[in-house]
Amino acid sequence: MRILIVYNEAALQLALGAQLHERGYAALCVTPAELGDEITGRLADLDSDEDWVVIDCASREMAQDGTPLLDDALFRRCVDWCARRRWHFLLLSDSRVFPGGSKQRYRETDTPQPASPAGVLLTQREQYLAAHSARHLILRTGPLIAAGGANLLTDLLQRLRRGGTVAVANAPRFCPTPVTDLARVISGICDQLDCAARCWGIYHYHSSDAASGYEFAEVLLAAAAQYWDVGGNHAQLQIAADESFGAPFPTLNCQHIRDTFGIQQLPWRKAIPQLLKTIYAGESS
Repeated sequence: MRILIVYNEAALQLALGAQLHERGYAALCVTPAELGDEITGRLADLDSDEDWVVIDCASREMAQDGTPLLDDALFRRCVDWCARRRWHFLLLSDSRVFPGGSKQRYRETDTPQPASPAGVLLTQREQYLAAHSARHLILRTGPLIAAGGANLLTDLLQRLRRGGTVAVANAPRFCPTPVTDLARVISGICDQLDCAARCWGIYHYHSSDAASGYEFAEVLLAAAAQYWDVGGNHAQLQIAADESFGAPFPTLNCQHIRDTFGIQQLPWRKAIPQLLKTIYAGESS
């Protein structure tokens, strides 16, 4: 089985590529800008009987002006193209398909009620994929964190290192998920597909131990003090009710993926020291 990864965020692509390589899979990685040429180019010449999995990691990302990085027409073209070849298609979605700020832990059977442009886009793509591809999987997750790129961890770390008062909300709660943890989950799903498992449908996964933005900042501040001058009076956390940090991502019930694939949730807190160590090493080299 071979794998095509459509990506924009390098941190997730690198983590996923490393996981798949360790498991012996050959992966081709393309950006949204390259996808159209690949469909009409070398992918078109492949043996139609060859087994592939297409992993769409780009649909959950939007440009600053609100436009999707993976064009809607190209997304539908890719879904239809894969369906004709009976290829597996895994769409990486997230919990923004549900109302932000909710205390409910949503299940796969709950009806999406998006309240943001990103949530609306993801809901539409989930529905199109389910209607046009028999061999589809939809994996919803939470906000992703990594040592590189723009994400909740790197953005908050910059604020802490600037010093002064850092305002963070004490509600609602969300589950930050390291890209390495998500890569572990996706590669585990690929293992099942490679064994001809018929496990189509929707699954939820994010790291365990939900936290508020303030609690996430406390963990990050304590760990960051080992590498940077953020302790004492340099950076001070302050609860701010109107701060939207993490709010668009309600928590999910992740029991279905455990029951189907045997995939257990891992705590995000244990990943923080290694992520900060990687950032510090990159700055010191």
